[in-house]
Amino acid sequence: MPPDPYFKKEVSLHCAGQDLRFRVAQDLFSSFEVDSGSRLLLRFLADADISKVRKVLDLGCGYGVIGLALKAAYRSGSVQMVDRDALAVEYSRQNAALNGLDDIEAYGSLGYDDVAERDFDLIASNIPGKAGEPVITHLLLEAERYLRPGGMVAVVLVAALASTVAAVLVLAP
Repeated sequence: MPPDPYFKKEVSLHCAGQDLRFRVAQDLFSSFEVDSGSRLLLRFLADADISKVRKVLDLGCGYGVIGLALKAAYRSGSVQMVDRDALAVEYSRQNAALNGLDDIEAYGSLGYDDVAERDFDLIASNIPGKAGEPVITHLLLEAERYLRPGGMVAVVLVAALASTVAAVLVLAP
């Protein structure tokens, strides 16, 4: 790869029998190692019955850990990864190439704003710890519009957001 002034280091993740590597930039979330929340979400999904998942949306993908780990585990499916940060999108693309994963689309989107498709089997997200109630409400309640019937949303969040998420989910139809 050409010289990259944003590059900090590579981190690794062993998930679902796969060893994945991720290039990270200083300014991206969890630039020291793959964060414990993403690891927890991936362990949960490995134990869940998601064998029929064929289309995944990684919402707020960062440098691509969740979406790329799911792609590595379920190679027949397609993965879309979105983030509001252009640097995150670029590193997601680099990390897909680094790990030899294709049928990946990474693009910029503020939440669901630029997500055109509405037939995902799974929407996965590590909800940002600084997200406020309006953002959390949008991310959780709008997900239904982007899922196929029977689709699933899987999120992980910091403990400080638990009561906010619980209150939002009470509002869900």
